[in-house]
Amino acid sequence: MSCPPSPPDGRHYPLFVYGTLRRTQENFTLLRGYVMEAQPAAITGYALYHVNGCPIIVPGDHTVFGELLRFKPAVYTRVLAQLDDLERSAGRPAAGELHRALSVVQTGAEDTMAWLYRADGMPPGADAILIPHGDWVKHQLGRITNTRLNRYIDNEIQKGMR
Repeated sequence: MSCPPSPPDGRHYPLFVYGTLRRTQENFTLLRGYVMEAQPAAITGYALYHVNGCPIIVPGDHTVFGELLRFKPAVYTRVLAQLDDLERSAGRPAAGELHRALSVVQTGAEDTMAWLYRADGMPPGADAILIPHGDWVKHQLGRITNTRLNRYIDNEIQKGMR
C-alpha cells in the first residue's frame, strides 16, 4: 500500500463525510471518541450514487450533502490512515475505487478545504443508482420507508385475496 496523500501545507484538514461515516450511519462507530466537532456541510461539483449497496461520489453537476468532521489532533493521522484502509485508498485508484482528495466544502457561511473520499468514475459493470437529491441518509430512510410500505401493501393485498 502506498502512502496516503498528505496536505501540501501540513495542516490537519477536516473530513467531509457523505455516507456511512455520517453520525447516524453504521460506520460512524469507527470514529466515536475521535471527533471534536461535526457540522452540516455540502459539496458541489459531484454526484452521489448508490453502488452495490455503498455510497460513492464522482465528479458531476450535483450537490452532495453530508457533515464536516474535525478530529482530535492526537489521533488525526491514525484515524485518516484507518479510513484510507476502510475506503481502499491505496495507490492510483481504479475506476470506482475511492481515494482521499482535498476539495472545497461549504458549511453555510463559509467555504473550507477538507478531505473527502471520491472516485474518478464508476466501476465497470456497476449497478449504480444516482441519488439526485444528494443525501445518503435521506436515501436510506426512503429505502426503509418504501420497504415497509411495500410490505404493508403486500399484506393488504394478501388480506383482500382471502
